[in-house]
Amino acid sequence: MKKKVIIDCDPGIDDAVALLLALGSAELEIVAITAAGGNIAPEVGFKNICRILEHLQHKKWPPLGQGLPAAAQIPGAQEIHGSDGLGNSHLPLTKTPAPRSAPELIIKTIERNPGQISIIATAPLTNIAGALRLKASVAEEIEDLVIMGGAIEVAGNVSPRAEFNIFMNPQAAREVFLSGAKITLLPLDVTQKVIFTPEHLERIRQSEGPAAALLSRIIPHSFKTHAQFEGIRGCYLHDALAVAARVRPSLFKTRRLFVDVETRGELTRGMTVADLRHRSRTQPNMDVVVEVDAEGFLEFLIQRLSLS
Repeated sequence: MKKKVIIDCDPGIDDAVALLLALGSAELEIVAITAAGGNIAPEVGFKNICRILEHLQHKKWPPLGQGLPAAAQIPGAQEIHGSDGLGNSHLPLTKTPAPRSAPELIIKTIERNPGQISIIATAPLTNIAGALRLKASVAEEIEDLVIMGGAIEVAGNVSPRAEFNIFMNPQAAREVFLSGAKITLLPLDVTQKVIFTPEHLERIRQSEGPAAALLSRIIPHSFKTHAQFEGIRGCYLHDALAVAARVRPSLFKTRRLFVDVETRGELTRGMTVADLRHRSRTQPNMDVVVEVDAEGFLEFLIQRLSLS
């Protein structure tokens, strides 16, 4: 039986790869896609979702939503992802439906499918928090929430202590973390253990499918920026791991932890603070991914995208 999912994203190159993986996974039924502000403005992200669906010649588009900008705008996100968010690929766009309010779309979709919806969040959590503010019981009505975000025991990627998605709207992240929802968190500790290389891209390109063609246009920009800013050969695909965690959970190991978010620190805004103490009385509020089968994930990704 297919798992019904809402994907909340801010495409973004790695968000685009996550969408490709989700669309290429028969285990998932994508019942809505929403755009949050983050890597790019939400209206650009919304158009990028449409560009990806159009490029894949996806026949039946799911309902699409557009949210509000994140609480912070960080110089450099477009430098990382390109002026269009998709590696300066400037994909054509001929079909743009009217966007719905992302928080309202999330609520309506969950109300139609109570207890059956998973949310895969690969963006700042503005839209998810917005839905919770409109209807707090959403936290109990979803099946689970997979979040790409945070840095538990490693440095951040937008500040010494903060990961980008959480930094962009720490208050929203805190509201979601403390909402009571069933959460799986994929932090930088794990996503940075997986490096997608030019050799991996070449293997997918041999399929000559639409996903391969899209990757060929957007991933080279990511290779370039990762070499410049991260000093690695290849690139991280942070958000694609969130999709894999829903489809192939056997690739990951988790640990139950209590995690909160620093919202106001002068040096630690957006820091994900995990209680790692052995004698803590704090009740865990999420499963934090602590290990990944990196080679297994890459093989899974290559297989799925080669068939898409």
